[in-house]
Amino acid sequence: MSSNSMAEIQRTTSNDQSVNMTITSSALLQREALRILSQMKSKPIIAVDLDYTLWPAICSEHTCGPYQLCPNDGSDESKATARNSLFCTDKKTSSARLLSLFPEVREVLEFCLDNQIILTVCSRSTDKATVQEVLEKFGMWDYFFLPQIFPQRKINHFCNLVEHANLEFTDFLLFDDDPTSIRFCTQMGVTGCLVRKSKGLNWASLVKGLNSFYTNEEARRALKDWLVVAKQRQDSVTSSTPSSVNGGSGRASPIHQHTSGSGSSRFTDDVDRDPKRMRFTEGQDASERRRF
Repeated sequence: MSSNSMAEIQRTTSNDQSVNMTITSSALLQREALRILSQMKSKPIIAVDLDYTLWPAICSEHTCGPYQLCPNDGSDESKATARNSLFCTDKKTSSARLLSLFPEVREVLEFCLDNQIILTVCSRSTDKATVQEVLEKFGMWDYFFLPQIFPQRKINHFCNLVEHANLEFTDFLLFDDDPTSIRFCTQMGVTGCLVRKSKGLNWASLVKGLNSFYTNEEARRALKDWLVVAKQRQDSVTSSTPSSVNGGSGRASPIHQHTSGSGSSRFTDDVDRDPKRMRFTEGQDASERRRF
């Protein structure tokens, strides 16, 4: 066998191994995403950016129409290309070019839909008509609920969604390549996941985002439970206060005073050293009381 033939076999084998490793990795990440979803009390509404998140370009600035589907000769490779790439024109050079989705975008979005996760778009694109045409050509426009495509900050997109769909900021999980957008949105309660411009939305970023959303959800639930317990303890302290306190008004005083026959008293911590929930006890002169 010639050296050229051996080299070709080795290249083919290496390519096949790489493809198999990618498939295995994707399957493991998909399984992990399912595991996280199974633990959630409520699923996130996933919001995605478009440019450098779904495709590696600024669609309205780098490309122009007409956008056309790639031809399909029936082969597996041709089918994948036809489904995930569009012929268009490069705005800078006026030459023909392809606009393609990142490799795992369609699989990830369809996985979300199959698992009853609502999808939406939050994009600052200045050309909604072009973006909509591209998504329609990819057959993905109907994937998204109330898509927000206008050139303002992402937080304005979420404000629209919260208002029109009766939702909370904490219901959303955002995938975006812009760290500034992620930072501002997370300050409002949105869970954010930064994607790499070179890779876009993929299985790894989906798992990372779902895990962050689940962690935030559990933290909010723990805080809510703690507040319930704290309120119960406060109500218990309030209900045990004599109605004669504060001139018989029935209101509980922030500091409950119990004086002895000598008139001397002191106070000690009641709950969590909160000055509004301190009480006096006998045995110390009033001049030694702490001030708050």
